Amino acid sequence: MGLLDDIWDRPMMEGFDLALCAAGLDPDATPEELELSSEWLTWGTYGDDHYPLVFGRSRDLAGAKEQTERFKACMPLEDPALGAERAVNPMERSLADLWARTAGPMSPEARGQLRYALDAMLDGWLWELHNQAQHRVPDPVDYIEMRRSTFGSELTTLLCRLRHADALPAALQRTGTVRALEQSVMDYATLLNDLFSYQKEVEVEARCTTASSCCRRSSTATTRRRSRWSTT
Repeated sequence: MGLLDDIWDRPMMEGFDLALCAAGLDPDATPEELELSSEWLTWGTYGDDHYPLVFGRSRDLAGAKEQTERFKACMPLEDPALGAERAVNPMERSLADLWARTAGPMSPEARGQLRYALDAMLDGWLWELHNQAQHRVPDPVDYIEMRRSTFGSELTTLLCRLRHADALPAALQRTGTVRALEQSVMDYATLLNDLFSYQKEVEVEARCTTASSCCRRSSTATTRRRSRWSTT
C-alpha cells in the first residue's frame, strides 16, 4: 500500500522479521492469524519510525496531531468497514484495512478495547514528539508508564488474546494480579527494545525519550543533590 516508498525499503522490512515476532506472541496461531498479527506489528513499527522522522525533525506538532486525528477517523466503532472511505495516504489506507479485518468480526466490547489500545499508542507517539520538541527527558516512572503506550503494548497483548479470549474468565483478566503480570511482560519488552535500538533512536531520530536517557538524567540529578547535601 505504499509503505516502502519513503522511510523503509524491502530489505529493511524483511530484516525486522516481524512475522517471527508475531509467532512468538501466539505460537499456536493459524497462518491467517499470523499474517494479521504480522501486519499489525508492521504498521505499528512503521508508525513508530514515521512520527519522529517526519514530524520530529521539523517540530511539526500540528501536522502530527492532524495525522493522529485522521488515523482515529479511520477506525469507526459502529461500522469498521467505513474507515476505508476516510483514508487518504498509505498509512491511513493500511490502517483502515487492518481495522476492518480485525474489528469487523469482534464483539462491540472487544472492538472498544482494540480501539482504546490503538488510541493509547497514537497518543503516546504525540507525547514523545512533545518531549522531543521541548528537549524534555521524562522522569523514569513517568517514562515506564508511557512507554507501554508508545510501544503499543496493549495492542500486542490484545493480539495475543485473539484466539484465546475464552481461556480465562473476563473477571480474572481484569484482576490486579493478572494486570501486574501483563505489565511486567510489557516493561521487559519495552526496556529490551530500548537497549537494542538506543543508537538509532538517539543518533538518527534525536529522541530524548529512551530508558537510557531517562535513567542517566535521573541518576545525574540524584548525584548532584547528594553533592549539595554533603556540602551543607
